Amino acid sequence: MPLQLSDQLQLLRDLLQDHLEECSCTVSEMEQIERLVKTLMLNHEVHPEIKAILDEVYYYGQKGKYSGDPEEHITNHQDQLSNWVESIEQFT
Repeated sequence: MPLQLSDQLQLLRDLLQDHLEECSCTVSEMEQIERLVKTLMLNHEVHPEIKAILDEVYYYGQKGKYSGDPEEHITNHQDQLSNWVESIEQFT
């Protein structure tokens, strides 16, 4: 059963919120963010404001996947993570 748009947005928000709170992640979490963002980018129902941040979130996941220090990567993106979470919350 495929996830509905609201479920996908909530999942993305939850993943990003976890990064904010725990300041850690796994490579598989970063890959999940990439896959989820790709799916959302193809969905024509996604609000334009969310689509505007999806590229940034995708590159965050991509860079994080190859980062030798995931904690540092997350720490360097704390402000962006917070902004992304707030933006997504408006639409979930």
